[in-house]
Amino acid sequence: MIRIRFQIIFLSCYFLISQIFCGPSVSAPEFNGLNLIPYGGIKAPSTGHLEIRGVLGGRKKRYIFKREEPGRACCREKFCLSLLGEILDKDCKCQKCPIPKVPELSGKDCQDECPIPGTVKTPDGKGCCKPGEKQNPAGISCELDYDKKQKKGNCPEGSVLDPKEGPQDMNKPNPACTPDDEKNCPPGTVPQTRALANDNDPNIKKECGKPEPNDTKQCNPKKHYVHYDVYDDEGGTRVAKKRCKQTREYQQRKKSTRDKLKDWKQKKWDEEKPRKKAEQAEKEKQKQEQEQKKKDQNEKNEKKKGRMGQCFPLVALLMGSGMGPVAPSGTEHPYEWTTEYFDEGFVGSEEVMEYWPSDVEFEENVNVDIKAFQTNWIDAINGRILENTKHQNCPGSRKRCKRSTGEFSTVENATLPSPLQSIQAKYENNSRHEKRYWQTVVAAIASFVRTLAQVLPRAISQSIGRAVPRLANKGTDKLFQLARSGQGASGGTQSMKAAAQRISQSSSWKNCLRSGKPG
Repeated sequence: MIRIRFQIIFLSCYFLISQIFCGPSVSAPEFNGLNLIPYGGIKAPSTGHLEIRGVLGGRKKRYIFKREEPGRACCREKFCLSLLGEILDKDCKCQKCPIPKVPELSGKDCQDECPIPGTVKTPDGKGCCKPGEKQNPAGISCELDYDKKQKKGNCPEGSVLDPKEGPQDMNKPNPACTPDDEKNCPPGTVPQTRALANDNDPNIKKECGKPEPNDTKQCNPKKHYVHYDVYDDEGGTRVAKKRCKQTREYQQRKKSTRDKLKDWKQKKWDEEKPRKKAEQAEKEKQKQEQEQKKKDQNEKNEKKKGRMGQCFPLVALLMGSGMGPVAPSGTEHPYEWTTEYFDEGFVGSEEVMEYWPSDVEFEENVNVDIKAFQTNWIDAINGRILENTKHQNCPGSRKRCKRSTGEFSTVENATLPSPLQSIQAKYENNSRHEKRYWQTVVAAIASFVRTLAQVLPRAISQSIGRAVPRLANKGTDKLFQLARSGQGASGGTQSMKAAAQRISQSSSWKNCLRSGKPG
């Protein structure tokens, strides 16, 4: 009964008031849900709004409904095409906005820019494209903004794919996103790039700046993203400086590549380690062989120097035996070369090696035979004497007299210590001092010539003294000595080289080096 009464009262009020102005429709069930029992509706005298009074829970209630603009409240089912720039006027008619204005969101008025952020006007300027659309190249309609879609991907509204992450597929689920700061910047400007990965608060607005006009730097999209730093220039204008920075994806790819390369190198090293170890061992072996070969050659050369140091005075002695006490004018007597002519530095130098004939092999177990040289010298002296006397001491016949050796007949066979053994012992003691090899040679030669002076007969020293005045007062023990370095021949190294050259041309030279005998 109450429901019927309420409906009659409500409908009566609605139709009466609607003749004066249109108000919002109110149904009985809406009030019944609040257990409100309305009992009338009047026009509020002060505001002109609809006033409804009733009883709710035993208490009186009053509700006032704001009156809509005249003529527009009555056309609720009327729609205009905002895409075509239409709005609904007060007479419930669709009117077009004047170009270049477009309808606002309510569809009741016109404004200069599209009401939804990020949307653009239609090509004819009469309306706005839908969100996510742009004018097509022909300028006749709107189409899907693929670049914007690609930039946004599956990011939530108000955010875009984070360029710091690197290239991302627009269909990738759960992509890395960052707030779309570009939509908050005026046209022709760009926002400050968010530097940190966790700087994703859209409420923190970033500064906008105009890109530097002369900045033509191009970033490699596979490695870098464009980073903008916004600052104030000298004129106070906000300027955006462009930089290329590595993306997180590229950094991770580099790290992964380094790790893979490291693993590959380690694996390759493990695989090649036995081979390299064998190669290293072979190199060490070859190195040791080369060092030993060099050491053996040095040792052999030192022994050759020792042999030549022994042969120099003996071959010079034989060369002098075939010459009188006076040398031809302008030449040195070979006896000059027997004592304190060659110095220690020359005999121990590498220069002396040029006087060792290339066709003579060095024999280890060869000792210089002083007895053979002594005999050869005596024969040469006797032959020269006999040639000079022309057999005057031979009575009667022309038969050759038996040669008398005179004072030489009492000379016993000389036994000398092996000079090579002396050199070998001294060489081993000095092998770590390669620069002092020549001292070993000199010491061995000195030992040899001391014994040589003791063994050779006095007649030899007398013959040498007659031919070389500077050696006349030297005893046998002072002959065949090497001079100290720098105290040899008065003509220096050149004189020693000339003398060595003449000695090396003697037929006894090769024989002495090869077999230790004059012939």
